[in-house]
Amino acid sequence: MEDATLHVVTVSDPGPASASPGERRSAPSTRPDFQADVALDSALARLGADDLAVEQHVKTGEPAAEIVALARQVGADVVVLGSKGMRGAGRLLGSIPNKVSHRAPCDVLIVLTT
Repeated sequence: MEDATLHVVTVSDPGPASASPGERRSAPSTRPDFQADVALDSALARLGADDLAVEQHVKTGEPAAEIVALARQVGADVVVLGSKGMRGAGRLLGSIPNKVSHRAPCDVLIVLTT
């Protein structure tokens, strides 16, 4: 895939509304996480994919909805995410991977995380 682009997305849930009218919560940081950048660069180097086009996205909202929206926006061929939240109570409440797998406009690969 010579023209492939890897889109890396980080989504922060905005959480509950402000406690009082007029109170402003600070916006989430739009600065990419340094440790994530280092891990991504290291993985790409190990794979020999130094020339792969990578775009990073920082979103705020409900994580599954934001991931699905971005997949639609960029015309993704596949969404890859970890299995976090797919065990125990999280599974019953609807994990992010489960929600994405049911809503995505493309294939979804859920990778086992420990």
